[in-house]
Order: sequence, then structure tokens, then C-alpha cells
Amino acid sequence: MMLVKRIRVIGILLALALLASACVAAPAAETGQDMAADEAMDSGDSGALTGKLTLNPGSYYPSESMEWSETNPNPHNMILTLIDEYQALHPGVEIELVQPPPGDVSSREYIVTNMTAGTIPHVVYTLTRDQVEEIGKNWWVNLDSYLEQPNHYVEAGQPGSERWLDLFYEVPFQANRILGSHYTLNYSIVTSMMFYNKDIFEEVGVEVPTTLAELLDVFQALQDAGYTPYGGIGSWFMYETLGQLGGSIMAELTPQVNPDGGPANFEEVACAIDRGVFRAETPEYREWMRLMKEVAKYRTQDWTDKNANAITKWLQGDIVVVEDGSWRVKQNKLNPNIEFEWGMFYAPKCTQESSPVCTGTPAPPIGGAPGGFAITKSAIEDGLVDLAADFLMYLSAPQNAERLINDLGNVLPLQKGATPADPDLISILENLQDHEGEAAMWTYYDKTNLESRLEIWDLKNAYILDQLTLDDAVAQIDEIKTMYASDFISDNEVDCSALGFE
Repeated sequence: MMLVKRIRVIGILLALALLASACVAAPAAETGQDMAADEAMDSGDSGALTGKLTLNPGSYYPSESMEWSETNPNPHNMILTLIDEYQALHPGVEIELVQPPPGDVSSREYIVTNMTAGTIPHVVYTLTRDQVEEIGKNWWVNLDSYLEQPNHYVEAGQPGSERWLDLFYEVPFQANRILGSHYTLNYSIVTSMMFYNKDIFEEVGVEVPTTLAELLDVFQALQDAGYTPYGGIGSWFMYETLGQLGGSIMAELTPQVNPDGGPANFEEVACAIDRGVFRAETPEYREWMRLMKEVAKYRTQDWTDKNANAITKWLQGDIVVVEDGSWRVKQNKLNPNIEFEWGMFYAPKCTQESSPVCTGTPAPPIGGAPGGFAITKSAIEDGLVDLAADFLMYLSAPQNAERLINDLGNVLPLQKGATPADPDLISILENLQDHEGEAAMWTYYDKTNLESRLEIWDLKNAYILDQLTLDDAVAQIDEIKTMYASDFISDNEVDCSALGFE
């Protein structure tokens, strides 16, 4: 049954030729989106709202069918129900869905192209890290003033009913501020972990590892038994699980990088790089690189291909351990073709058995709220900021967020009062909702901009493949890191001394 025929889809052509001009920012208005948000707030009478709102809901865009198949592993369509309900509450409102870009177009590429062309929808689902470089262009509405208002779709007396901000788990939500403000309504929590074949573990006689030394021993035993031990989705595995490994290895530096504790923000990471604390030349970083190389020995041979996907091989039993995210849980349970028992475990900690710089500090769990709904400059231009904010209030109310998130089934609710439908995800949420985890993990790759991140990934891969010596890789990584930090601090007028950096 084709569900997308119910949607009047706006066809947005991705004029990639415009990317070359995207780096030229339009002159900024004096107070930009901050002023637009303040002026757009109404007296709370949302019943009078009218207008036509365009929405790119990202992964929440409905699947073409609600029937499971290998090409449709995650059927979902709840966004249609919620839009219908909202329009029934507000007869003067029409919400038109915009289809997300194809998978080979990055979210940042989509945003830059359509912002520049003037074709960006009023509301888009985006990653906070993709907004960092664009804050000065007045592309995004600052949501702070809205978040201080009551969310009238939340039951009276419940978190968020008096102040919208109180609806969200504080640590993961606050971690996504940019220069102290919210430009994305971060909507859900994602996490990554190791999925393993229990049958093969039992056959080979190995158990779930808790330390890096144990992990390497398990991988060696699996390899000796003729199995490919480890795989993931492309080469990013190095920067998820091994990003957590970096959090364990470099834990001693945390007080210097994140002086005030809590979530580490973009400003602190830039200052730590600028002041020489977070550099690749440090003993901790060099050990992190060395240990990445040790783990990579057990990886699938095609791991350097960013498009390689080991999931299919894992599902067929050809790979024993695979790294993937919380979305894998639902997909595994729906898949009738899995012929083995499977389980999950988090990245292990680094102890002195693996390196003298390691302290045994647990690896922070990957789990944060990296993406959400953002209101764009199109809403400002069309006078629809108030409507867009009200619709986001509706989507985030626990009774609605729970339905939308559980329908998708691959993320966890960030809203208090919303519960995962899958009991296996409840314990994961409890582990993440009040844990600093990824938010405080300043070694995690999303604490810098996209360009520097990609360049550093390539240098790490080149070192692991013996195309660069460790010294050469470290020197080039530090050159990229310091250039990024200098530009970020200058462009955003960051005062590192005020943040506690000497």
C-alpha cells in the first residue's frame, strides 16, 4: 500500500552547483533570527494560528509501505497521523511534507544548497553540528525564547507544561547549545553499541569483553577460529566505538578541557585545542591512535570504504561483532531471516594492561541528541515562525513524541514522560537520560566542524593503513585542529579565559 500518495510532496531540486557560492554569507540583519523569534511569539492563543507550513521531517518521513522487506526494514508512518491531528486542532493550518534528500546527499549539503537557493522548508530535521558554521548567517531561528514559554500541549502539572524547556532530559538536551543557545529542538536520543553473534561466542568459548585487552583477546580467538571478528558501516566505526575508547584513554585531561564539568561544548573544545591541551601530540592522543590500529587489524578488509556496510554480512553470520546504533534493535527483531541469537554490549574501557596512560576509566556511552527540528529563515520571511514553534510544541508533547519515536523505533525519546515501546530500549534510555556520556566526551568527533572532521578521519585511516607514520599523522592532525580552533574562536568571539582556560 503506497502511503506517500497521501502527501503532496514538494520537489526540491538540489542545485549542487550552488555549493560553490554557499560559503558567501548574506549580510546579517542587525538582530537576525533572535529578533524574529521574539517578535513572533503570540499571547498563547494558538487556536488562531493559520498558514501553510512546509516540513522536511528527516527519518520520520513515512515509508512507502508498512510491509517489512529487506529493502524496507523499518516501516513507519506516524507523522501522517500527527499532522492530521494537528490540522484538525487548527483548521486554518496546512502542513505540507517535503521529501528528504536521497541517501547520497548529506544533510549539510542539502541545507547549504537549499538555504542558498531560497528553497529550504520552514522546518527541517537537521544535525546540530551541521548548524555550527552557519549561525552567523541568520539561517536559523533561536529557540530560547520559545523554550521559556509553557507548552500548552503538555498535561498541566507535568514537566514542560509551565516551561517547555523542562520537558527534555537536561544533560543531552543542553549539550547541543551553540554559543549558549538552542537553534535545534533536539528531539530524540541515539546510541551505538556492539552487536554480537551469541552462537559463535559460545562455539569459540569467549565472553563479552569489558576491557580493551579482553576485546583484543576475543577478536584474536575469533580470528583463530576462522571468523571475521569485527565490522561496521564504512570507516566511521573508528570514531564511534573508538571515540568512546578515546574518552577512556584521555580521561585524565578532562578537567583541563571541560573545566566546569557537565557537557563539553564547542567553545571549550576549541579553546582546549587552541591552548595546547587537546592536541594529537599529547601522549594520550598518540596512544589512542596506536590502539585504534590494534583494533583495526581485526576489521573487515573493506573497512576503508565509507560506503561499505558489514551489516548484511553480520546478518548472514559471516561477521561476529558489528558496530551499529539503537535502530538495529527494531530492525533485528522485525527481520525473520536472522538465524542466530544476538546480543549487545558497549565499548570496553582502557586499562593499564593495554597502555600506561590508561586509568581504567569507563568508556562513556555513545548516546546523545545530535539531531532535531529547526526553524529556518524561510519561516521568518513568510511570517510563520510562531506557527512552526507551535507545531514543534505539539510534536514534542510526550503523548505525541512517544508515538512518533516508537513508530520509527530506532531512537529513544528525549521527552520526560515518553517511554520506549521496546523493553530492551528502556534500560538503555535509563542509562543515558541523566548520564553526561557523549555530551561530556570532548574526544568525540562531532565537537568540531565537518571539514576538519573529515580531514582528520582520512589522516587516521592513512596512519592505520601504514601510509603515514604516527609522527606525520599527528603533525598533520594538529595543523588541522589548530586552524579550526583559531577560526572558530575568532569568528564567534569566544573568550577562552572566561571559560576557565589559562
